[in-house]
Amino acid sequence: MSLKNSRNISIGIVIVNYNSGNLLRSCLASIRKFEIFKYCKIIIVDTGSIDNSLEVIDKDYINIIKTGNVGFGAACNLGARYINDDYILFLNADTEISFVDSESLLCVLNNSPALIAPSIMQSGMLVNNVLPFFSATCDALLRDVGLWAPKSLVINNETGVAVDFDGWASGAALIVNTEVFKKIKGFDEQFFLYYEEVDLCRRIKNSGGRLIYLPSLVVQHVGGGSSGGLNFARTAMRYESKLAYWYKHGKKFDFRVFKILSILMLGLKIIRALIISRERYKIPAYFYALKLYVAPRSRFEKIRAKTWWWKQALEHRSMYLPS
Repeated sequence: MSLKNSRNISIGIVIVNYNSGNLLRSCLASIRKFEIFKYCKIIIVDTGSIDNSLEVIDKDYINIIKTGNVGFGAACNLGARYINDDYILFLNADTEISFVDSESLLCVLNNSPALIAPSIMQSGMLVNNVLPFFSATCDALLRDVGLWAPKSLVINNETGVAVDFDGWASGAALIVNTEVFKKIKGFDEQFFLYYEEVDLCRRIKNSGGRLIYLPSLVVQHVGGGSSGGLNFARTAMRYESKLAYWYKHGKKFDFRVFKILSILMLGLKIIRALIISRERYKIPAYFYALKLYVAPRSRFEKIRAKTWWWKQALEHRSMYLPS
């Protein structure tokens, strides 16, 4: 769809779906409430749903692509191949657009940014969704023991005015310049789940792209919509992707410190899980992570290749609703 502005800017929308139930229908309904998005081309990439999420939606202006359980970033890349618009709006299936100031959005788009991060609301509160790159690896280490919580780059911006940021934003909702996205070859598909948006933002920033936070585009994110019983698999994926991110972007000295702290923290978490019964289901994930972090880099991919069952555990539940 071409938007009503001097440059005839167009936006295509990509939504990754996996057993999202009525959440997908609510997401689509929220898109159509706003004139600026009403007639945009929508690509739904379904990664093997076995529920009725595709049956209950209105399929006008929608193209559905079915694929296997390929991971979130890979599914987004697949959807992006069918978008020829100037920008791509990536949305989680468990999100709803609740407000957009069309004039502000068009003004920002006319300045050709590489990426736009909207305000993300969850349970009625603004989520700390635009953070410095440093926080992507250190927050889990330090926040767990109450030593540090990452400070948002934009949390105090209540003016509604768009601001530039140097960091990463939540992948629940992102608008990305299509030309830039294709130039950097989209999401890195080695990140099966988690850290794909951190890596994307970093590569866009390193390529000279402009990252903008737009508080006048508000997206509600349900989150935690799937069974907590899958937290062990998510925990495994989070540690795996974090290490993959560090192998790709970390500095040598910082990386050594990071690995040592991570190993110590994993040891403490295993001890805690042995003591607290409700945490015991995560023990296999912690041991898997410990195996990854102790091993040399040369064995990283070999260990990952043998752990297909983490992905199998996610096969029959909604893996795109992080808790």
